[in-house]
Amino acid sequence: MGNVVKLTGIGVLLVGAASALIIFSQTGKSEPVTNTETQAVTPKVAQELALNIDSPTDGTVLASNVATIKGKTLPNITVAYYSDTDDGTVDSDASGNFEGTLKLANGINTVTITAFGNGGEEKSTTMTIVYNSEN
Repeated sequence: MGNVVKLTGIGVLLVGAASALIIFSQTGKSEPVTNTETQAVTPKVAQELALNIDSPTDGTVLASNVATIKGKTLPNITVAYYSDTDDGTVDSDASGNFEGTLKLANGINTVTITAFGNGGEEKSTTMTIVYNSEN
């Protein structure tokens, strides 16, 4: 069996990402014990609510009375869209993509699209879509 050493103190030295444990024996000599294990810690950062509309764009003229609203926001949140004649809601998917349809009145339609964040925040955009039944 090896020698038994009486410990008189323990110290920890932290330098940047490396650390060393120093053990002081009865003789006063220090014996470093290094720790080579490190763990990456990724802090969870809340994403800022965003709302990007892919289609239609502001001022779009359609020959159909149905507009497909497509865009991207945060994952798994509710997006509402409405005009003077119709409204709807849809939940974004795990990637934040969403798509819904809105019936349009003949002529100029003001459409508002709003994303509702899980913390109560809202992000909206308003656009004009024209339905021209004569096309």
